[in-house]
Amino acid sequence: FSAGTINLFMGSGEGYFDSITMFVAFILAARYVELLARQDAQGGAEALAKQLPATCERVLHYPASEQVEIVPVVNCNPGEVLRVPPGDVVPADGVLIEHESALDESLLTGESKPVDKKVGDRLYAGTHNILNPLLMRIEAVGQATRIAGIASLLDQALQAKDQALQAKPLMVSLAEKWAGYFVGFLLVVAFVSSAIWWYVDPARAWTVLVSVLVASCPCALSLAVPTAMAAAQGAVTKLGLLIVRGHVLEGLVKATDLVLDKTGTLTIGQPELTEIRIVRSGFSREKVLGLAAAMEAGQKHPLALSLLRAAEAEYISAHDLVEPISNQLGKGLSSGTYRLGSASWLGVLQTSHDANAGQYGQVHLADDQGLIASFVFLDTPRAGLENLLSAAKTRKITV
Repeated sequence: FSAGTINLFMGSGEGYFDSITMFVAFILAARYVELLARQDAQGGAEALAKQLPATCERVLHYPASEQVEIVPVVNCNPGEVLRVPPGDVVPADGVLIEHESALDESLLTGESKPVDKKVGDRLYAGTHNILNPLLMRIEAVGQATRIAGIASLLDQALQAKDQALQAKPLMVSLAEKWAGYFVGFLLVVAFVSSAIWWYVDPARAWTVLVSVLVASCPCALSLAVPTAMAAAQGAVTKLGLLIVRGHVLEGLVKATDLVLDKTGTLTIGQPELTEIRIVRSGFSREKVLGLAAAMEAGQKHPLALSLLRAAEAEYISAHDLVEPISNQLGKGLSSGTYRLGSASWLGVLQTSHDANAGQYGQVHLADDQGLIASFVFLDTPRAGLENLLSAAKTRKITV
C-alpha cells in the first residue's frame, strides 16, 4: 500500500491498493462468519422465550366461581388462579390445585415421556398440558420462571463464549507468532535485495524492493487460520453445538470419549408403534388398531398420537364405539367393555422380559373377557445415527 501511494505521487510505477482492499475484505469476512455463528446461538434463547403464550385464561373469584377471562400473561400475578386447557402451554410456574393431568416437560428436562401431575404438584412455564383441563395457582411469572432462568443461563454462556474467544487459540497464536518472525525476515531480505540492486542497477532497486514485499506477503499465513477457525465455529453452531472456548476445536482431534444424551440427541424423542402383540383369536391387526384409534381419538398424549399415526399410515379407520370414552389419569381409557391402558390397571400379568419391552412401555387393549392385544412403543433414532456410531468406532472413540 505504501509503495502504491509513493508511485501515485511520483506518477510512475504500479499501484498496489488492491492489497489493502483484500486484507480488509478477509478481516470483515471472518468477523461476519463469527457474527452469524453468534446470532444462530442466540436464536436458542429467543426460541425458549417464544415457547410461552402471550395470553392465558385467568379464573375470576376462585373458588366461588370458575369463570375465566383472557388476559395477557404479563398482567398476571403470583397467587392468582389460571385454567390451562388440554394442548395449551403452561404460562407460569405454579402449583396444581384442581383436575389431575399429564404434562410434556421435554422443553425443560429433555425427556419426552409425559409426567403425571396430581394436586399439589409443581407446574412449570413452557410445559404442555396433554390430558385434562387443569387449574393452577401462580407462584412465578415472567423472568422469575424456571424457563426464563434457562434462557438467562444460555445468555451467560454466550457472553462467556465471547469473552473466551478473545483469548486466542494456540493455533492462532502460533500463526501470528510465526507471521511476525516471517515479516521481520521478509523486511531484512527485501532491503538487502534492494541494496544489492542499488549497486547493480539503481533504477531497478525500488522495483525489486516492492516485488519482494508483494510476492512474500504473509497475508495467507496470518489470515487463513483465524478465518478457518471462525468458519468452523459457525458450522458447528449451525449443528446445534455451542463452542464456549476456541481451543476446543483444536483438541477434538485428540478426543477419546464421546458423551451423549440419548433422548432428543440420538433419538427424535417421539414414540413410534413398533409392534402389536395379539393374544386373542378372532382379532386381527386391523381390528385392534382400529379400536385403539377410536378410543384415542382427540387425545394429546404422545402414545395416543403414535397409535393414531400408525392407523393412518396403514389406512385403518377408527371403529365406531357405542359407549362414551372415559379417561382415567395414569391408568387409561374405557368405553363400554373395552379398556385401553396400563397393565396394572387391566390386571395383565407380564413376565419381566415383556414388562421391559419398549422404551415408552406398553399399552394394552382388553375387554371383560381379558387381554386382547399389547402395543409396544420405541423412540425413533435420528437419521445418521448409525454413521455417527460407525465413525466413532473407526476412530476408536468410546461412546
